[in-house]
Amino acid sequence: MHSLTPYTIRVYDKTLPGKREQRYHELDDIRKLDFLALFDEFAKSNNGQYKNIHNETSQITIQFTGLSKANRSLYGWIEHGEYGIKGKVVNVTSGKKMYDKKKDDSDIHKYYFNLRIPANETKGILVLHSIHGHGVKGVVEDLFKTFFQQKTINLRPKINPFAYEKAVEDWMKNAKVKELRLSKFTPKTEITDIVEQLGESTTEIICKPKKKGGFLGSFWDLNKTKKHTGKNRQAVDILDDLCHTVKAVVEYQGKKRVFSLAADQTPISSIEFSEEDVEMDEGQPALESLHVFAEGLIDDISKDIF
Repeated sequence: MHSLTPYTIRVYDKTLPGKREQRYHELDDIRKLDFLALFDEFAKSNNGQYKNIHNETSQITIQFTGLSKANRSLYGWIEHGEYGIKGKVVNVTSGKKMYDKKKDDSDIHKYYFNLRIPANETKGILVLHSIHGHGVKGVVEDLFKTFFQQKTINLRPKINPFAYEKAVEDWMKNAKVKELRLSKFTPKTEITDIVEQLGESTTEIICKPKKKGGFLGSFWDLNKTKKHTGKNRQAVDILDDLCHTVKAVVEYQGKKRVFSLAADQTPISSIEFSEEDVEMDEGQPALESLHVFAEGLIDDISKDIF
C-alpha cells in the first residue's frame, strides 16, 4: 500500500516585528537564505553515499537520489533502510531461503518526496511517500532541523501534517463512494445491520453497492469536519471500532482516490494510490509517473494555502 502525506512548512522567528502570529519568514528570504536552496544543499550533502545513523533506538541508513528541480520545486527519492539484526531473505513463492542477511545488511526502500516553496510566501508544502504505513518523515525532519539550525543560527522549521479540507472540497462534496474497505476486521453481531445499510460485503471485507456500477452514496455523507457531520458518519465510527482501518474508494470526474476514514479525525490526512493512478514496476512506483500524480495533489493543496 502506497500513500502520499502532505505537510506545511513555516519558519517562526521571535525577533521579527509584529504580533506573534505574524512572525513567520517568507521562505525564500530567511535571513537572506532560501529554504528551497537550503533543502537542496541538505539533500545533495546526503547524495551519492548512504549515511548511517546509529543511536539507542534505531540503526538506519539513508541517502537522497534522483534529485530534480523545476521552478520552485525539488523532488526525488529518499532511500532508507534499517540494519543491526541478522536474518534471512526468503522467496515467498517457493518458500526457500535466498540468502542470509548479516547484521550490517539493510533492506533499502525508495520513498518519493516533493518540496514546493513559492516565492514571497510564508508557507511551503512538503509531500512525503509512505509504504505500508512506514515513511521517513521523522528521520528526515531530525536531520534537516540540525542542518537548518546551523545555517540560520538556531531557527527551526515547523513541519506539520496538513488536513486540507478546503483544497479537496469538490471531492468531499461531489465524489461518489465506490466501495468501503475494512482491514483487519473483527466481526460482531451489529455488523450485519451496518453492512445491509451500506451494501453487500465480499469475502475480502469490501463493501460494494448491490447494483453493478452503482455507488454507496456521497463521500460527503461519510465525512466529519469541524462544521459538518455526514448522515452516514455514525456507521463509519462503528466500523472503525471493529477494524484496523476503514477506507473509502471514491470517484469524481472520472478519477478515483482512496481515503482513510478515522473516527477521531477528518479523512484527508493522506492519499493512497495504486497502479490505477501511478505506473508500477514490481510494486515500486515509477518516479515521473508518481511525480505527475503528486504535482496534481500539491496543486489541489495550493488552492487552500496560497
